[in-house]
Amino acid sequence: MLNTIAAFVKDKDTHKAVLLYAKSHSFATDAIKLGDIKTATNFYKTKKTPDLLIVEVTNQEKAATELANLANNCDENTNVIVVGDSNDFSFVKQLLDLGVAEYLLNPVSVEHLENSILKIQGVNPTKKCKTTIVAGSKGGVGTSTVVANLAGLLANKFGKKTAVFDGNYKFGCFNSLFGQDINNDFLEVLKDPKRVDEVLLKRVATVVNDNLSLFAIEPELNALPPIHRDAIPEFAKLLNDNFDHIIMDLDRRNLDQLPDFDNLIIVTDLSFVGVRDTVRIYDFLKNETGKNIQIIVNKKGAIKTLEIEPTEIEKVIGTEVKYKVPFSKEVFGLDYGDASYKKYVKSSMSEELIKLCCDSFYYCEEKKGFLSKLIK
Repeated sequence: MLNTIAAFVKDKDTHKAVLLYAKSHSFATDAIKLGDIKTATNFYKTKKTPDLLIVEVTNQEKAATELANLANNCDENTNVIVVGDSNDFSFVKQLLDLGVAEYLLNPVSVEHLENSILKIQGVNPTKKCKTTIVAGSKGGVGTSTVVANLAGLLANKFGKKTAVFDGNYKFGCFNSLFGQDINNDFLEVLKDPKRVDEVLLKRVATVVNDNLSLFAIEPELNALPPIHRDAIPEFAKLLNDNFDHIIMDLDRRNLDQLPDFDNLIIVTDLSFVGVRDTVRIYDFLKNETGKNIQIIVNKKGAIKTLEIEPTEIEKVIGTEVKYKVPFSKEVFGLDYGDASYKKYVKSSMSEELIKLCCDSFYYCEEKKGFLSKLIK
């Protein structure tokens, strides 16, 4: 597992991509600098090298010598990725023979960087599906509303084939939120996830549109059977092969049943209990998983006189709380289907979630040039 990352690159787009990757995975960014392999060599003369070091090579003829100089300053377990402007096969082969983990051509995108890092970690980079878990710090903070808005964005705005998996078995609400008929066939999966196949998967899904499917139940409380302990991770594995992105609304009481995931979001308000349990959940998950965790402050301003400032959370966990959704009536009671999609994407919540999609999932809005803004 990588705990530290550093980069010394001259290409500004590559530098930006490394910064974006590091921030989205909660890495420190103080050692991500504009420079090259010589800058890195000088920087680490007296410092411990990170788990992953990304350096730019600008001179093919001197590359072997410069790498040897860098190696003298590197710790044994440091992985090195080289970036550069040459796509000469013999040059790339020479770098790999010298022990470089990966060679990437400038400008490096976040996706290419992430795939290379996954390969270094022994993870299959061709895995297409991303899994995001969303958990509330307590009841009533709007976790389901965040999940519904996020799923709508991924499916309708970014065109991702998206599955919503409701882990709140007793008090699920997504069929109702999306204006769909209640489909409790999903109970069969929860009782015995190992018998699920492609045919059953299609039957238990509630299809909202071509890009959005729900896997949720809203049963009578006396009709809920015992839930198999492996239901969440087993079913998540099957969804991986059929969707681009899974959004999982996980009951915070089931945090010990986490499937493999890429991102985890804690939703909270700014009440004392919400802030307290956000810190508790963050500490628990950071220690257990080491994965990227984001915090969304929801309904900010709903109880102004009693709210704790987000900076208090930041002081304790040592991480910026980037996403703050102001309380807004427009977010509630909304039909999340296609009919109200244009109204939906303009909400205060979706503006914050669009930023999160870019920061954490690398689904970013295309920026229009100056001329295209004038010609509408």
